[in-house]
Amino acid sequence: MHSGMIETKHSATPDSAMPSCAPSAHDPDAIRMGVGTTVCEAEKMLILKTLESTSNNKNEARKFWVLA
Repeated sequence: MHSGMIETKHSATPDSAMPSCAPSAHDPDAIRMGVGTTVCEAEKMLILKTLESTSNNKNEARKFWVLA
């Protein structure tokens, strides 16, 4: 029987290539999301943080927004 738990082994990305899920508290590029954050909320936070990191340069920010 399956537990329903999603683990890194379920990812197509190898563990060695997986980003850390625990950013440093002092990392200015880190975003902290609480349990229960919707995908829509998380996406908005990531977009805004990416824009911030590129001084609101949308063309530069688009380079980070690669969709699989």
